[in-house]
Amino acid sequence: MRPLAYVSFTFDHRILDGKTADDFVSSIKQVIENWQ
Repeated sequence: MRPLAYVSFTFDHRILDGKTADDFVSSIKQVIENWQ
């Protein structure tokens, strides 16, 4: 068994485009996966 967490984000596409939101989520994912 391994630790598991569900994370949800909501982005207002009038303010952020999909690429910016994707970059943000990818960076958060990287930090969480490489947590020391």
